[in-house]
Parts: sequence; structure tokens; C-alpha cells
Amino acid sequence: MQTENKIAEKKIPKILGRLRRYFFAGILAIVPLGLTFLILRFIYYFTVGRVTPYVTQWFPEYPDYLIAPLSVILIIIFVYLVGLLSSFFLIRQFLSLFEVIIKKIPIVKTVYNSAKQMTVSFIEQFSSNHTRSIVIVPFTHDRIYTMGLLLGKIKLPDGKEYYRVFIPTTPNISVGILQFYPAEKIYKCPITMEQAIEIIVSSGASIPVKLSVQPLQKQQKN
Repeated sequence: MQTENKIAEKKIPKILGRLRRYFFAGILAIVPLGLTFLILRFIYYFTVGRVTPYVTQWFPEYPDYLIAPLSVILIIIFVYLVGLLSSFFLIRQFLSLFEVIIKKIPIVKTVYNSAKQMTVSFIEQFSSNHTRSIVIVPFTHDRIYTMGLLLGKIKLPDGKEYYRVFIPTTPNISVGILQFYPAEKIYKCPITMEQAIEIIVSSGASIPVKLSVQPLQKQQKN
């Protein structure tokens, strides 16, 4: 009996270890898929999901499986037409007048300005060279570094020029902290925007073993 008990005592930790390992493996498989599904569902609900009821009414002869793709096409066409119309002088003047009116409304102007600045910043980042957008900067301590998004320059009251760096949080990268850094404290990181997002959302789990960086000042001199 004692021998059997000892064997059982040795097997129990092994069994528990396997259960724990498989359980966490299941979590690693399910959680990313679940988060991806929720994010895509959120985006779908506030874009295509808002248009599909109207598309169903406008094109009742179309089968259901074509409604969603048609809604996406209509959204893309609508956004393109708005951009095209805004390039005309009269439309541009009307939009400028509308913007002036909005900026005079106390609470609305704050929301509008924030949304516009965020949109402009992200469009500029995706329109430019992605590898120049990602930077490594000290955060909370000179010897502790974090990854951020380089947004541009700013002059502070001391007359010196600083760089605006947005430091996103994990896992919600739309929330973060805006910091101002001198050029000598910024290091350019030659990775794409998609790679940076993957690193930040995964809390650094997907970061490569070696990450090459280059001082911002050195690149400016070149």
C-alpha cells in the first residue's frame, strides 16, 4: 500500500502539471481569437452593420450573402465621394464655415478638435514611411525604455524644440500618454506599424530577441 501511495503521490504533480500546461495553452489559443472576433464585430457593427438595413431595403432582390460586401463597397464609395467633393472650392469653403461654427460650441469643439487631430495624426503616419514612425524613448526613468509613436515637433515656452511621442497602453492602443522629448533621447526603431502594434498588444510577447535602434540625431545629421 505504501508503495502504491508513493507512486500516486509522484503521479499527481505530473498530472496537475499537464493539466495546467494544457489549460494555459488553451487560453493562449482562445483569448487572441476571441479578442480579434470582438474587435472585428465592433468595427462591423459601427460601419457595415449600420448600412446593411438600408441596403436590404434598396436592393431587395439581392441575396443575403451579397448584402454585406455591397455595404462595404457603398461605404468606400461614399468616403471617396466625400473626399472628392471636399476638394472643390465651394464645398471646402462650406466645410470651413461649418468647422468654425462647431469650434464655437463649448463641449462639441473639444470633442471635434481631439477627433480631428487624432485622425490627422494617424493618416499622416500611414501615409508616410512606417519605419520612421516607431521610436524607443525613456519612460518613467532614464534607464527604462518604452515603444512609442512619433507624431511630430513642438516648440515649448523655453524656446527649445521637442518631439511629440504618443505612448500607447496595452492592450488598448487607442489610449495612452503624450510625452515631449528632446531629439537626443529618441531612438528610431526600423519596424513597421503592424509589427509595433503586435508587440504592444501582446505586452511584448512577440518582440524579437534583438531590436536594432538608431539615435534620432544621427539620422538627422545624415
